[in-house]
Amino acid sequence: MARYRITCIGRSERHQGHQHATTVGVGKDASSDGTRWTMQAVRDALDGGHRFYTVDSSGTQADLVPFDCSCGAKTISSSWASDTGPTCPPLPACSWAA
Repeated sequence: MARYRITCIGRSERHQGHQHATTVGVGKDASSDGTRWTMQAVRDALDGGHRFYTVDSSGTQADLVPFDCSCGAKTISSSWASDTGPTCPPLPACSWAA
């Protein structure tokens, strides 16, 4: 199966006090936005056994997993998620998401 590095993220508007990842950029490194993927495409690929990951500023990798929010959003969360809830990957906004 393929591995994809998420380099940037597009987030939803704030709703009920929080946001979700709605699109991501997939590329070889953090120097560009990469290719735009919808959240449905990412989740379908994860279901198919592909791996998505991100890298923090110290070089630590975290896998991304499907996450169904209690508000109904179907999105992703990083393996850095805390006991208090999921986390969006700590990534910059994609330039096309502005």
